Amino acid sequence: MRQLIGSFLLTLIANAALAASGVCPQWTYRNQAAWGESCTVQGYNHTSQSPININTTTQAKLQALQFSYNPFAMQVTNTGYGYQVNVPANANCTVTANGITYTLTQFHFHFPAEHTISGVRWQGEVHFVHSNPKASPSLLVVGVLIDVGLDNGSDNSALQPIIQLAGTAHTCPDTSPGSLQVNPMTLIPTFPGYYAYQGGLTTPLCNTSQVAWRVMVGKINASTSQISSLSLIQNNARDLQKSTTPQSWYPGFAPKAGKSRK
Repeated sequence: MRQLIGSFLLTLIANAALAASGVCPQWTYRNQAAWGESCTVQGYNHTSQSPININTTTQAKLQALQFSYNPFAMQVTNTGYGYQVNVPANANCTVTANGITYTLTQFHFHFPAEHTISGVRWQGEVHFVHSNPKASPSLLVVGVLIDVGLDNGSDNSALQPIIQLAGTAHTCPDTSPGSLQVNPMTLIPTFPGYYAYQGGLTTPLCNTSQVAWRVMVGKINASTSQISSLSLIQNNARDLQKSTTPQSWYPGFAPKAGKSRK
């Protein structure tokens, strides 16, 4: 178990450090079949990979997520497949899930959304990546879906500083030369409900089940122009993975079938 956790953390650190080290990803979203054995059924436990279609009516005995996010001076990095905000350790941004506290290390964007809810795919998804090497799972990712239909498709002011800096990170592995204040709490929906399951990374090496996923029921808004500004490539969403991993939700309501929100 310790070897698995260690391997997972090394993968997470390596992926996060690619752009910073001047090395950009060699894989593409257009050819996901070439991502490697660890991203296939023959690799690690395929049933624990991500993203998945969330379709559950099981209400678990979970607790509300306790966010403790603080504003910090942000820079935006071009990772080659998206824009990422790395969170400095002294920002002291954490989330507590069922009594275990994880530290926010970075957040990034996917367009369209990677997870679907009862077959519904939304226009985008933000992944807030948290770690706690002493916990099991050692990583907790909070997914927040983006809905252009909210607020009549108007701009989301919380995204504007990110967009402004993203415009100065032209190619991988560029990081914006300047910095602006950001408060990640403004990107968390007010409704506390979420869907929960245990999965893996949605980028290579896809090699672990040590990811506790919490996909929020509530959504944040963005305009189509904002999504365009944050979309580094046309599609940076991994294909849905078949999963038998138990799913649950807290609290609120179970997902209902609906139409795609692309």
